[in-house]
Amino acid sequence: MPVPTEPVAGVPTVEAPWTVAWRAEFRDMLIVAGFTRSATVDVERWDGPVEVAWEEPTTGNRQSTTHQIGVELPESFPFAAPIARPTDLSTLPGSPHLMQAGGDLALCLRVDGQNGWRPWTRADAVLARVDAWYRHAHQDDWSIEQRPPDLHLFFAPGGPVHLMITGEDWPPPPDATAGRFGLWRKNDHALLAGSPTPGIGVMPAEEPAARERLSFASWDTKATNGTGYWFRLKHQPRPAKTLGKLFVRIDVARGLAPGSTMQELRAGEADKVAPGRERLFFALGYTDGHDEEHWLFVYADRSAFRRNWRSAESLQTTKVHGASSAPATRDALLRRTGHTARGLDGARVAIFGVGALGSVLAVWLAKAGVPALTLVDGDRLRPGNLVRHAAGLFWIGHRKTVATAYVVNEHVPDCAVEPYPATWDADYLRHIIDEATVVVDTTAVPAFSLLLNDVCVALGKPLITAAAFRRAQIGRVRIVRPGKDACVMCYEGGYTPSDSTYPAVPLGDEGTFFETGCGVPTVEATAIDADAITNVVARSVLLVLREQKTTNAAVDSRNHALIVNVATPDGPAPFDQDGLHWTRWAPRADCVACGGAAGSPIPVSEVISDADAEANA
Repeated sequence: MPVPTEPVAGVPTVEAPWTVAWRAEFRDMLIVAGFTRSATVDVERWDGPVEVAWEEPTTGNRQSTTHQIGVELPESFPFAAPIARPTDLSTLPGSPHLMQAGGDLALCLRVDGQNGWRPWTRADAVLARVDAWYRHAHQDDWSIEQRPPDLHLFFAPGGPVHLMITGEDWPPPPDATAGRFGLWRKNDHALLAGSPTPGIGVMPAEEPAARERLSFASWDTKATNGTGYWFRLKHQPRPAKTLGKLFVRIDVARGLAPGSTMQELRAGEADKVAPGRERLFFALGYTDGHDEEHWLFVYADRSAFRRNWRSAESLQTTKVHGASSAPATRDALLRRTGHTARGLDGARVAIFGVGALGSVLAVWLAKAGVPALTLVDGDRLRPGNLVRHAAGLFWIGHRKTVATAYVVNEHVPDCAVEPYPATWDADYLRHIIDEATVVVDTTAVPAFSLLLNDVCVALGKPLITAAAFRRAQIGRVRIVRPGKDACVMCYEGGYTPSDSTYPAVPLGDEGTFFETGCGVPTVEATAIDADAITNVVARSVLLVLREQKTTNAAVDSRNHALIVNVATPDGPAPFDQDGLHWTRWAPRADCVACGGAAGSPIPVSEVISDADAEANA
């Protein structure tokens, strides 16, 4: 739906008095500073002088001059920041702190946008920052902290390419200074740069290593953009508008004689541009003051000069555009949740039951940094599952394990996911559970939960069980660390309901119904309430994993959680109060499964036999 650009008929314009006052004060300050309203542009712009004084870096002599700028006030000002544009481009000092805004140059003030602009910022503060910008530009003394964070924004906006994705095989070899790299197309807005090799005349490998690890990203395997050229620079390059100017800037930043880079390209680029090779790509590597290497990707569209793109006219008029670097290494993909991913190396979580709770749990654990998942379920995704399942319409008819695996890898391609069909076979379960660090049961099948409990107790594997009740208005999560916590049989065989101290979930309407073609009863529950329960399960998994990974870690005593999404006012505590309620339940000495903290479990085969008999009864 298009956004209206004019007032909507019949809808009154409502404006808070304080925004009107702030606009008026901002304009008054500009007038006092010598600015006048421009009548030659469509937007509200105020043109005026900025007097700048600075010291020459080499001589220390005091210099001064006056620059002319235009301060544009967007329609959404003061919520949106003003834009300061230089109007005397002939006297504009060279600076990397110029950006493209609306197609024209603007000063990067570092107080605008989302990094610091506030609606109550006064005009004198903006003009003071403009003065500081010009002083730094004349003295060429920008600090490391003032380095432009995204240099591609300082190049002209161009065609459809916005992202340049790099994988584990980037950057190029550290001892190399120039070479080629491969380009693979994902879509019109994203390319994958990989397989960087030294030497301008050397063709890169056919496939970048990043392709395999990003295989779930649906790369277009038929279309490629060929190759690009990379150069390591001695310092950050200055932005360039045209291809000719870019070659000059590259030569300067490499410390080479003028024309050197252009001469090198003769080994790889003919004068006549081949079809499909109209866009010429470059990757420019430079180190900041903190010894961190950054890579800038730029490209030029040579469509207008396909016969001789090296001509003087072509070099002077072919524009250069920037693309945003988008690292897709494992570290980069998990950078936003790196604090949870630390220490999880080698962990594997086995999830039994990949429905409303289990599918969402799998995605969340992968996003949190769990490197490997085992998914066990025998169901196929049905249309009715979609409102609570992590997978969407595309996966209808597929097994829930396979669908969830693909959803996981769409978000975290490095997470190793193994799907398994559902099973009651003891040896098969031992194999699955023995490879896991933590086991999670979200099947909501009591007999199967007892079976998993006995296998986990026998193997000494932590088990976390989760279930939803009363349309997911109530959830229950149990942590079972063999020898430390009550096991599932402790609860089912002793604590429930015969022990009046155990908080049994009040009976209520589950909204049970039979879905056509499903064959088993289904219950109503919203994804909002189900996800609230899943959140506690995910946190419990991370809690147990951290305890196992930390030497001499103190074991968290909590092991039983009740999640009350919707309280029952007439029910017993804690069900009469919304929130998360943790308690601790110790192993029962008379438990037939775990035998208490010091006991030994009964043989797994006997329990399997009992469970199978109960399931088939």
